[in-house]
Amino acid sequence: MLRLINPAATWLWFDDPRQLVEAAGHTCYKSEAKVTADSAPKFVQMLIRRGHESVLEHAHVALQLDPVGWVGTLVEWWGARQRLPRTPVWTCRDGRLVASANVRVWRDLARAPASRVTRRLLAQLAFGAELGPPTRYAAFFTDLLCPEDLCCPWWGGGRGTSLAPRDLTPLELRDHLALTLRLVCGRGTSHELVRHRVGSYSQESTRYCDYAGGVAMVVPEALREDLGPLANISLTSIPVSVVTTTARTWLTTALHASNSYAWLRASDVPAQVARGVLPTDLKTEVVATLTLRWWGHLLGQRLSPAAHPDMRALATLIQRELAAAVSVLREDPDYL
Repeated sequence: MLRLINPAATWLWFDDPRQLVEAAGHTCYKSEAKVTADSAPKFVQMLIRRGHESVLEHAHVALQLDPVGWVGTLVEWWGARQRLPRTPVWTCRDGRLVASANVRVWRDLARAPASRVTRRLLAQLAFGAELGPPTRYAAFFTDLLCPEDLCCPWWGGGRGTSLAPRDLTPLELRDHLALTLRLVCGRGTSHELVRHRVGSYSQESTRYCDYAGGVAMVVPEALREDLGPLANISLTSIPVSVVTTTARTWLTTALHASNSYAWLRASDVPAQVARGVLPTDLKTEVVATLTLRWWGHLLGQRLSPAAHPDMRALATLIQRELAAAVSVLREDPDYL
């Protein structure tokens, strides 16, 4: 059985960053049914225990640093650049120093030698400056930090305040606001998407997801006029409405691949082997997180007339969703 779908882009926003990480992680295995009201903290701890820290990259933290100790803070991070692939992005405008990074970058910094400043910053984030109840960020750093890290001398830096989107100026939003989208596209299009290395991605896994019940494929932009009306309809044969040779050839191949996959799975061939017969237009879901600056860079390249038509169509959906998300974050206090 074959199902055709259209590409899509949906903004993912959770007040609790642990829930965002959980949503991204379950996308890989299409196991969203396991999500409960209190499952996010346990899910984060499971990822850390197993070393699956790539999913933690979807949680992004922006901090305003205290003016006292700027030099000590930046010197420590500059030294870490020699050993780590990524360090926080920081900007200084009108006497205000703001630094941001995803949770994985902050964790790498906390593990680096001589990271007293960073550990103090993260201890404040996890436990609060007054050693109150653990905050929603504690699950990300509990295995690395303890309340005693707050006692590190502050003269070298290490005072920071977490910032929500509404706390950022329009110029700071570009560098320090990270937005997450759930994208539905073909596997071929996803290969182009993840070439933007500055982003963080969690993608539906053909190794662990089983499509024996039916394969979904994304309608190519070049065949949108012919096959678009068939979106979200389960097909077992070629409808008579498909008259063009190109559309019939593509649909014939897609149906054959779907039937071949179903036959292999029925013959007890593992999904990670059976996936080899699935084509490039196989539907996939990708949770992508980038800052506004890098989303803009992606759109600048992928909205170009020279871009692949399928990637350009997805970029158009991304552009609309980002515009709506920024508008809501700046104007609707319920999201902040």
